[in-house]
Amino acid sequence: MKKVLIIAYYFPPLGMGGVQRVVKWTKYLPQYGWQPHILTVKPIRYYAYDETLLKEAAGSPIYRTGSFDPTRILAKFKKPDFTEKKRAVSQGSFWASGIRQFFIPDSKIGWYPFAWRKLVQLIRQVQPDAILSTSPPLTAHLLGMKAKVRFNLPWLADFRDYWLGGEFVYTPTGIHRFLHRKLAVRALQTADAVVSVSDPIQQSLLKIKASAAQKYFVIPNGFDPDDFEKVHPKNNSEKLFLYMGSLGGANDPGPFFRALGQLGQRNPAVLKNWKILFIGQPLAPQNLPAHVAEQVEFVPYVTHPAAIGYLKAAAALLFTLSANVNPGFVTGKIFEYIASGKPIFAISPAGVEATKILQEYNFGRVITDFNIDHISAELGSFLETDFGSASGKSIERLRSRYSRKKQTQKLASVLDRLEKTGQKSQNG
Repeated sequence: MKKVLIIAYYFPPLGMGGVQRVVKWTKYLPQYGWQPHILTVKPIRYYAYDETLLKEAAGSPIYRTGSFDPTRILAKFKKPDFTEKKRAVSQGSFWASGIRQFFIPDSKIGWYPFAWRKLVQLIRQVQPDAILSTSPPLTAHLLGMKAKVRFNLPWLADFRDYWLGGEFVYTPTGIHRFLHRKLAVRALQTADAVVSVSDPIQQSLLKIKASAAQKYFVIPNGFDPDDFEKVHPKNNSEKLFLYMGSLGGANDPGPFFRALGQLGQRNPAVLKNWKILFIGQPLAPQNLPAHVAEQVEFVPYVTHPAAIGYLKAAAALLFTLSANVNPGFVTGKIFEYIASGKPIFAISPAGVEATKILQEYNFGRVITDFNIDHISAELGSFLETDFGSASGKSIERLRSRYSRKKQTQKLASVLDRLEKTGQKSQNG
């Protein structure tokens, strides 16, 4: 079996949606002739833990190193707690101080010396047929690029977000932008293949380095049918209106809360039989109108199987994005939302990748204008609607397109192409 060495800073037992992509690749790649070897960081104090996700990677070697990541260094002053409901200290005040500007390409650059030392050792011991790095953090691509240059191994760079202009890249000055662009051009020129989660992100990368467009591929995020088959719905006596995931930033709940408050004043009877449940992150009390607070409940981060249990028990789902989110933005949870077959109430700007997918799904309501009066009226109508069942054909089409297994098959085909090209290059 061919071997691929995957450089992924974010990996279980870290929880949250960002790890799912690599976890599912690790699960399914062996079925397509590739044995993953994972290079990641030692667990210390992540923002959310989910030990259940490690089961997905059973059978694949995982190699962990230390790091000088500032968040990890700060965490050393507090006793670690790896339970699923324990969350690490908020970065808010720390990063608000502006310390991020001293790290290029990102704060995980402190992982680089530890990871590089281990990477050299693994390349010599494992003798991989290809290298795959995934970002964020962009530091992973610096490691993949150096491995490509030094060992002449086929290198695939995977982008879960933008390099320039994305939410996770901090470029406060012209110097930062210049250095980032210089690194991005060099990396994209060096990579043998570039994979993105959405077409707008791919197009942004092509604008940075437009040559060799044939080496660019889009492999979106998705869902795993196995996750739904193994989990039973959570028992629930009320009609559950569910939101899963993080809040703030790109996932701005402000318009929803204001519309909910307006609806609670205008027509409180609509909300009477509903429980609005947020899973994964505390709500700021000042953001929630007092007269609807009793309808809202918060559940801290839970394991992925438990989250699917809540999803299967829900009567309806809430999705919300900021009005100024990047066009390529699409969260992993949107595909599990679709896979559930439940009606979705979405507040999401027009033209964004997530919005397009929800409009294609066409089961629920998608509000794109961010007018609070309009959102409130549509929310009231949505909560009073008897949706029945979603259209079987459209759901099955989307489910098929976003199956993690089929996406991994596409990734394996790209790796196969790189491996064959690498053999020809070595044979001269």
